[in-house]
Amino acid sequence: MTVTRVHALLSLLRGHTARLGWRVRSAVGGPRVVAGRGLRLRGWLSIKGPGTVVLGQHVAVGRRTVLYTCGRKAVIEIGDGANLNGARITSAMRVTVGPRSLIGESRIMDTDYHHTSRRRREGLGPAPARAVEIGSNAWVGAGVGILKGVAIGDNAVIGFGAVVTKDVAPNRIVAGNPAVDVGSVPE
Repeated sequence: MTVTRVHALLSLLRGHTARLGWRVRSAVGGPRVVAGRGLRLRGWLSIKGPGTVVLGQHVAVGRRTVLYTCGRKAVIEIGDGANLNGARITSAMRVTVGPRSLIGESRIMDTDYHHTSRRRREGLGPAPARAVEIGSNAWVGAGVGILKGVAIGDNAVIGFGAVVTKDVAPNRIVAGNPAVDVGSVPE
């Protein structure tokens, strides 16, 4: 058996073991995690918070990845065949990553965590949140920030270090801070 096959089998075994552990922790009031078959853990996956995390079939995790829900109603949903490689995803409402998407070392959040008002320390209640949706087969590069209320279309590419504050159309490449459209995705 080659070294590559051994690593692949070990990553599947780690994924299977994690799925069993999440079932036990969910039963005793820990984070609610639903993980599909074929989860591959090549890196460290941390799931925190009281909300729900749904991992589709054949999701792969490389590098250290953190999924954090800020409240019981918060949801993070990762589509089938998605690859998370060092992402930090935070949800107060809902963050959805489409199937077959590639998510690099990025920050994706549907909340600012606090109010931007000058009276932010006066107990204004929960910070405003707006859902984030990433379409299927999208590629989010390293160093990217995706902020609340953004929808990224299918097959879109988000370039290194971009800060995305507005929706991205399907089949488009955006880059920069703030992110701007720089062209179409080649066939």
